Amino acid sequence: MRIGTIEFASRAEYNAGLRDYNRIQRLKLQYDLQDQTVAAKLYKELKQQTFFFETEVGKNFIRGLAEELGPSGRGLGVGIARRVYQEPEELNQKIQDKAEKKSRSIREQKLTKTKYPAAAETKAVPVSRISVISYLNTAQTEGNKDNYKEHIEGKERSQNLTEQKSSAAVKNHEDSQNAERLQNSTAAQDTAKQPKKKSIFFEKPLKIAALLSSLVILFCIVDEAFYRYQIYQSGVKIQQLQESILTPITTVSEESAVILDKIALASSENAVIQTMDLNSTQDAAEEAEPEVLYEYSALYERNPDLIGWIEIPGTIVNYPVMQTKEDQNFYLRRDFDKQDDVSGLPFLDARSDILDRTTNLLIYGHNMKNGSMFATLLEYKDQDFYNEHKTIVFNTIYEKAEYEIVAAFQSAIADVDEDVFRYYNFIDAATKEEFDSFISSISALTEYDTGVHAEYGDELITLSTCDKSVDEDGRYVVVARKITDQ
Repeated sequence: MRIGTIEFASRAEYNAGLRDYNRIQRLKLQYDLQDQTVAAKLYKELKQQTFFFETEVGKNFIRGLAEELGPSGRGLGVGIARRVYQEPEELNQKIQDKAEKKSRSIREQKLTKTKYPAAAETKAVPVSRISVISYLNTAQTEGNKDNYKEHIEGKERSQNLTEQKSSAAVKNHEDSQNAERLQNSTAAQDTAKQPKKKSIFFEKPLKIAALLSSLVILFCIVDEAFYRYQIYQSGVKIQQLQESILTPITTVSEESAVILDKIALASSENAVIQTMDLNSTQDAAEEAEPEVLYEYSALYERNPDLIGWIEIPGTIVNYPVMQTKEDQNFYLRRDFDKQDDVSGLPFLDARSDILDRTTNLLIYGHNMKNGSMFATLLEYKDQDFYNEHKTIVFNTIYEKAEYEIVAAFQSAIADVDEDVFRYYNFIDAATKEEFDSFISSISALTEYDTGVHAEYGDELITLSTCDKSVDEDGRYVVVARKITDQ
């Protein structure tokens, strides 16, 4: 029996491969796998839900997604913004210094023109010695020399007068500027004494920011209150389920005994024969499928997805265990009546079976903030806690059983391409070597020795919950073996 290039050894494995093939076809119809974003999102979801596929058919599909996406598509480089080119810091500093120097030069020129306007308008023209010598050499008469001397003296007087006027203008300008500075300083002091007024420009944004902050805080408070209310409601539902477990009838009342005697006396021989025939038919039916324990019969009639009840004596763990073969995670966020519930319920892996008993019954449960569901499992990190809670009671709807803990350890959900130990893939040991390999792997991960050793042929249960203290996809796991009468 073959699907594509994968060959199956049994009809059960072949049927599992067909289920994986149908799941793949539904995914291809539901998602546009040509879109890299959609394909990457689907790959991430399948990587987190490692039990979505049962056989190599599904695993090959995941590997194909990983190869098409490449490392960045699988989440190694998605969404990383590329830094734009920036000029070297030294070049930026040189450009900034040059701009500041140019700006400072322009400001100094403007300040000079503003500070000394009279000096800028009346510039003194100095007397050139070359023009004097040239004039003296070319003069023909003493009279011309005298006239030139008078001309020079008059020009010097005019120059001195001009310089005096310019000095007076500069002094008057400085006096006026000093007076203006004094007036501005006085006005600034008066302004400083007056109470400051808030800027209208900043007032409105501040009010909006304060309002938004208040709304965010209010939303967080309401969200936390609603979450706590949901947790409380989940606890109430669990308590009602615990109270729905029936107490077995161990004795028959006197009134019931009298009635039974009368019925026996009134029965004819034919009725007895018919009853025997009916009993033989019922016995044959019971051999085909065992009878549900009386304690869980009412709950089973209410919801046939019930497969058992898990309890760790002395802790809060005391819950029904559900199983849905078609949708393994159905009770991840649903209550016993299949309604939305934040806590969900513990559920059995779809590959495990309580009728055709598999080697390992793998049970998942939430690690809730309030300590409910399987949050207690993390307490087994402390050996003192283990010493006080060494056993686990797990009853299926058909039989009661007690288990002793073999190992408690931290692990994680691995990527598809990682070659690591995956505790969640051990369901049914086909050989002694496979069983011993699993026991050896979990013993190596356990921080302390429980002194309990499992052997090939033992029936195991594995409890698994989230533990993000080390890894985002981290898990904490407790494995126990069934106690049998020696």
